[in-house]
Amino acid sequence: ATCGTFTDDPLVAGSTFIRVRSTVTCTRIDGVRAKYGLAPYAYTNATITAGTTIVVAIDINQMRQALLEAYNVAGLPPPSYTTIPAAGGPVVVADIADLRAAVRAIE
Repeated sequence: ATCGTFTDDPLVAGSTFIRVRSTVTCTRIDGVRAKYGLAPYAYTNATITAGTTIVVAIDINQMRQALLEAYNVAGLPPPSYTTIPAAGGPVVVADIADLRAAVRAIE
């Protein structure tokens, strides 16, 4: 079952508020995890507050890991990503867009 559409879809570089979008993406990922009998993922930065929290590489990497675990339980090949977030590097539109595509593919 799908959880509806993502807000601000498609994302636009320089104009989309990545912090809020990441919260929505984490929620959708945890919904997928629940569908496959997995507990919500224990994110290092469990609370992402709009306008305050800066989303960093670890957030993206943990969302990818959380989603990968659902893919594994579902018996599906892992999603592919076009970026490799590096510690200290910026979060880019493709990081979130790729995660969204992977979520849609398994919902």
